[in-house]
Amino acid sequence: FVKGAPESVVDRCTHVRVGTQKVPMTPQIRQEIMKLVHQYGTGRDTLRCLALGCIDNPMKREEMDLDDARKFITYENNITFVGVVGMLDPPRTEVIDAIQRCRDAGIRVIMITGDNKNTAEAICRRIGIFKESQDTRGLAFSGREFDDLSVEEQSEACRHAKMFARVDPAHKSRIVEYLQSHGEITAMTGDGVNDAPALKKAEIGIAMGSGTAVAKTAAEMVLADDNFSSIVSAVEEGRAIYNNMKQFIRYLISSNVGEVVCIFLTAALGLPESLIPVQLLWVNLVTDGLPATALGFNPPDLDIMERPPRNPKESLITPWLFFRYMAIGTYVGAGTVGASCWWYVSHQDGPLLTWTQLKHHFKCRGGGKEWEDIDCDVFDDPHPMTMALSVLVTIEMLNSLNSLSENQSLLKMPPWYNKYLLCAIGLSMSLHMMILYVPMFNTVFQICPLTFEEWVAVLKISFPVVLLDELLKFIARNFIDIVFRIAFSLNYTMASRAKAKPPKKRQQRATSNIFAMFDQSQIQEYKEAFNIIDHDRDGFISGDDLKDMFASLGKVVTDIEVDGMIREAPGDINFTMFLTLFGEKLTGTDPEDVIKNAFMSLDEDGSGKISDERLRELLMTIGDRYTDEEVDELFKEAPIKDGLFDYQEFVKILKYGKKDQD
Repeated sequence: FVKGAPESVVDRCTHVRVGTQKVPMTPQIRQEIMKLVHQYGTGRDTLRCLALGCIDNPMKREEMDLDDARKFITYENNITFVGVVGMLDPPRTEVIDAIQRCRDAGIRVIMITGDNKNTAEAICRRIGIFKESQDTRGLAFSGREFDDLSVEEQSEACRHAKMFARVDPAHKSRIVEYLQSHGEITAMTGDGVNDAPALKKAEIGIAMGSGTAVAKTAAEMVLADDNFSSIVSAVEEGRAIYNNMKQFIRYLISSNVGEVVCIFLTAALGLPESLIPVQLLWVNLVTDGLPATALGFNPPDLDIMERPPRNPKESLITPWLFFRYMAIGTYVGAGTVGASCWWYVSHQDGPLLTWTQLKHHFKCRGGGKEWEDIDCDVFDDPHPMTMALSVLVTIEMLNSLNSLSENQSLLKMPPWYNKYLLCAIGLSMSLHMMILYVPMFNTVFQICPLTFEEWVAVLKISFPVVLLDELLKFIARNFIDIVFRIAFSLNYTMASRAKAKPPKKRQQRATSNIFAMFDQSQIQEYKEAFNIIDHDRDGFISGDDLKDMFASLGKVVTDIEVDGMIREAPGDINFTMFLTLFGEKLTGTDPEDVIKNAFMSLDEDGSGKISDERLRELLMTIGDRYTDEEVDELFKEAPIKDGLFDYQEFVKILKYGKKDQD
């Protein structure tokens, strides 16, 4: 019994089972079968099709080499077609929404599948990768179509393709490489052994929880529920974590900048000391620490999945963020110093000093006309320092609310979105009240209780930090973000500029039917030969590959000779072109001449003979790598005399047969 892809199985069928009868397979029947497969694959249910067949007179098991998968193709011939099975494997309903969320987030989803191309396109339309009536030319490729493109065209196709069907592991790895060469960050999902190379090569390899151990080992993470939507949720969570880290840093930096500005202004303006070291330590180690920790529990921004991906080379602190840090920090420092000055200059219970007197407070004890009515002990009063400390603590609690979101207004994301933050603010303010109203702490921190009027002043000085940050967020939302999104769109459009017109295939010889010229065993042999020449394993034969091959044979070729060989092909020599060239040689040249020319490349002196030891070495080290016994068996019938293999005579034997000896 045989099962497999319909296009592969049907091509090997010589008969078809109709009822109880077995009739020959005709082109018309084959066309009807493939038409039915197309209907199954592209219909309402988008069935995944398998063709079933049987071999009425199979080889005996002991006659088959089941250890060599390359020989299976020789056993699966003369098949009798039995039928087509359509399996319903519908995509999960949540996938449609997940793909739309990816699109909104600037993430391009590419489906890579081993399914039939028509079935894959139908599934893509169902889940939203393609629109219902969208032309998929240039956006969808089968593995064979992808191979027919040149390297440049393959690279360009990967810029805008959304689907690849009937692909093998080499295709997957190559697609990942092309995307990476364009600066894309690739995340690859897979579950089988054949996915392992691409999973390893991608920046983010994601194996299915139900996948093979090899795939899980190659991947960076394992998707436990096998659900694509979970990947999208992980992207959202990852962006949220990154944003929370930025908000944590933003809060602490702006707060510390405020303290530095406070100390700098006090020294630069010659004002009385606003804060002392023990107070700064209390703020940094206790009151600021709780809200900063709670910021790690911020919910994702409301538009987090509507923003384009950030540039991985972008620094954590951008120029705009640095400006925001400095703007908020400057206000924190100025507000702290201003609260202390307010008590000296404007508070009814204060000394009501002039600004000049405050700046020259150190002259008070020296006497002078301007200090006649001033009690110099007022500069030792704890009230100004208490006002400054209270404003610093309050303003930093409000600043933590600003850090709830990077750009969203508090009107859209109110404080109760992060209940941990509210609890942290409440606890920090409680600790501040404790040191204000518990007498023993007053002495340690050199502060005193505040009156209601003083608390009103503290709030009036502190609250504008919220308004200032709301203004900065408004600018970010309506100007900075828009400019960034436009830049991202332009960059993406330029990168995908070929999207409107599908990549044009390079002019090449008739390769569409080249595979029909050879049976599968011959194709496999040519594939092995191709791999031997392709030294760097990039899927293409280059001039360097040819030089390496001739060098391994002990023959030196010039650049001109190599260029002449390369120019025989109209473009890059991938396996399809390699096979095409061989097909032309075999159809346009006597096969014996091809063999003779191959031997001539090893005949350094042009004598028509090759050392049998040299030939033995080649047969045992290249290609199938014969054993000594197998080479001895071959040499029994070969024209060898005096240690020299006469290849011209050998070609004659191939062409006319061996002459009977008299």
